Amino acid sequence: MQPLKIIASVLALLIALAGIYLGFVALRQNAQLASGEQFSRSVAEMIVTTWNPEYFIANSSRQLLANLDARGIQLKLNGARRVGELQSMGEARGELINPSWLPGGDSLVARYYITAEFSGGPGEIYTELVDEDGAWKLLNFYIQSPQLVE
Repeated sequence: MQPLKIIASVLALLIALAGIYLGFVALRQNAQLASGEQFSRSVAEMIVTTWNPEYFIANSSRQLLANLDARGIQLKLNGARRVGELQSMGEARGELINPSWLPGGDSLVARYYITAEFSGGPGEIYTELVDEDGAWKLLNFYIQSPQLVE
């Protein structure tokens, strides 16, 4: 075979492998985004319907727990509770903050904004998640609502 044909064949193979890898990365990131959204919706719903600090702590990351003690968590929940009872949850929009191309490296972080209707009016539930030991955990959680501005 001629050297030019060999180089072209190797180059075509490398391009095909790169395409397959990039396709795999895109599928993996879509799956991570979807699983984060599912966790975000379920944990947010449970928090705003029960306001249970033990549940909040059980689903919090080590980093969040290092910044908030049990009293701080209770104060956070008591303040957010002023929005009233959850009536419904709407659309969620989310993003991966640091999706990785290669295994390892920084922990995966995702954030989600979920529209919600509370008895006190509309609001938006914000969750920031971190992949900690292969499972999503809360890195941050709060509610944005006109009720909480007053």
